[in-house]
Amino acid sequence: MRILWNFIIEKETSIPIDHQEHLQHLVHEIAGNVLRYGTNTQSSAPNFHFGNLRSQSRVIENGTIRFAPGRVEWQFATPSAPILNEIQRYTEKINRVKICDGTFHISSVKPIEPPDLSSGRMECTCLTPFVTAAIEQPTPGIVRYLRPLHHISEIESVLLNELLVAHNSAYGLPAHASQFRLEFNQNYLRRDHRGGTRKVRFRGEDIIGSYAPFIMYADRELLRTAWECGLGQRRTDGFGMVTMRPTYNIEFRHSAQLKDCVCRE
Repeated sequence: MRILWNFIIEKETSIPIDHQEHLQHLVHEIAGNVLRYGTNTQSSAPNFHFGNLRSQSRVIENGTIRFAPGRVEWQFATPSAPILNEIQRYTEKINRVKICDGTFHISSVKPIEPPDLSSGRMECTCLTPFVTAAIEQPTPGIVRYLRPLHHISEIESVLLNELLVAHNSAYGLPAHASQFRLEFNQNYLRRDHRGGTRKVRFRGEDIIGSYAPFIMYADRELLRTAWECGLGQRRTDGFGMVTMRPTYNIEFRHSAQLKDCVCRE
């Protein structure tokens, strides 16, 4: 399940381009308040999953993102429906949140209906890069990140393993995996000078993730897990949030026009 925050900023606001850890801090702050004061939540925290700030108007320069006054969106997901409902109710009661030094006024908090996954096929656009590191590292202490131009079978293996673990953790049941396959958009990979990847600086570490559009073929329950829990590794750090292509409702048709605001240009 997901909810969509619609923020309004009243004046030009600048935040660091590498602000993902600040979003993570906000997630923990909101979730902490909900878990402490909510009435229908469990004591153990679920897997939280969040995207980047998205806006129709922003400028990136000198290591900062400058938002023009107007609308900014942010998505949050968790497989726990009771906790997500508590978070929605909690955030409907507060007027604003702080992200870095910026004040973001909350205009609405809306649930996002899940897509129809019955076909076993999900066309995906990355809202944040998904991270797949090689299972066996060639050199201790050095991470080799897998890239869609060169490591498709290895990426599929890591993604499937992470989805199976996430599904068992979220729902308490083993998942059935009769099929799993990715098809990256080859035209995008050829045009993109980064080869379908993005680099994000997170807590002093350069992390490289896949960012090209792709089609994922999998059992319905694994597609649901990808939607609610994210793809790949480091999902609770804000990596691996995807949305459907083509967009399927009014909120996402509008969101498709918004610009992703955390990855390096």
